[in-house]
Amino acid sequence: CASRLAASLRLGCPLTFAACLSGCECGVPTDQAGYHMLTCKHGGGPVWAHNKMVLGWTDCIRDADLSCKVEPRHQYLNNDNRPDIVAFGSSSGEVLEVDISHSHPWCSEASRRAAVEDGAAALIREESKIKKYELNVRPSGSAAKFYPLVAEHFGRWGAQSQKFLSSLGVTVEKTEGRSRKAEFLCYWRRRLSLLLQR
Repeated sequence: CASRLAASLRLGCPLTFAACLSGCECGVPTDQAGYHMLTCKHGGGPVWAHNKMVLGWTDCIRDADLSCKVEPRHQYLNNDNRPDIVAFGSSSGEVLEVDISHSHPWCSEASRRAAVEDGAAALIREESKIKKYELNVRPSGSAAKFYPLVAEHFGRWGAQSQKFLSSLGVTVEKTEGRSRKAEFLCYWRRRLSLLLQR
């Protein structure tokens, strides 16, 4: 059932087999398009997909020889927001804060815009994350650069995700050379894309 479900969601086919139409844990019947299971946190799907991408990005950051912490507490003075990853040791010397999420262009607030504009779902999610984190108050003397790493379910990466991966490539190039940078970027573009589709 799992492979049929993944293929149906990827191709946009209706879910017609009984095992996948038994309903969500939250009590809402599963729709034939499968949109509800892609957004409801009670069923575990979005949470599992998010955690999988957090682990993937963590490995990517560490491969660039940066140290990082996953979901560190007490980052801000005015709220309990936690970035998914905080990385240290970038080529620019900045602390990098990362929040990871994904969005489905057919079942998000961007559905109408996504129908006529490529990447709209990722862009809208990026904008909402930036607004959320720009209100955070950090301890005196601390500063960080924030990246909302958003990907659409069908594989499109948001602009900030591409920019962040490129910045990691620059860090790798400064310490290990241009050929290693090319190898790094090629490998992680493929691996993160595969993680998104699994």
